[in-house]
Amino acid sequence: MFNFERFKEVLPTFQTYDIPNAAWLQGDFSNFVDSSGALMPVFDPFTATTQDPTRQIFQNSAGQYNHVDPSRLNPIAVRS
Repeated sequence: MFNFERFKEVLPTFQTYDIPNAAWLQGDFSNFVDSSGALMPVFDPFTATTQDPTRQIFQNSAGQYNHVDPSRLNPIAVRS
């Protein structure tokens, strides 16, 4: 004879999502920070190579970090 009993307790999970604001849709991620207020770097995926696996952080001509050239953003993704 076989008997199987099980009690399964399902706990809710909480997830946090970032909804892009107007500045992010224009390529300005200078206010992209974590919960402690530290700047979260936005990396350029096109700078990674097999010879040099390190990636560069996006930087504009004025020397500001986390600024992406708007021409590199997908127009469908930034359409409101």
